[in-house]
Amino acid sequence: MNYKITWIIDDDPIPRFILTNRLKHHQLSETIYEFEHASELISKLRNKTIELPNLVFLDLNMPVLSGWDFLDIVEQESLFGKFEVEVVIVTSSIDQEDRDKAKTYPCVKHYLTKPVNIDFLISE
Repeated sequence: MNYKITWIIDDDPIPRFILTNRLKHHQLSETIYEFEHASELISKLRNKTIELPNLVFLDLNMPVLSGWDFLDIVEQESLFGKFEVEVVIVTSSIDQEDRDKAKTYPCVKHYLTKPVNIDFLISE
């Protein structure tokens, strides 16, 4: 599957770098944007100054605004509108409670632990 726009939201530059390169190598996304903080996206989404993605890789444990906080705000304020956005949780957490919580968000399609393997996208 090829995605038009992909966002990678992670405060750690190494996973962002790896994901970006894997996506480019397999030509899975036309445009890839990297974000260090989820908080910078909230204002862009509220002001509609950014094009919505088809795919989001979202870290859970980030300073300022966690991945959970980001998902809550996006869901409560309907910031994705009716646009179908597929969110992939990317985290170091292996906690079953986190996995269960991720399932409560309709936009979350996958829960991956770091280091991330995106082979599931290649086979789709």
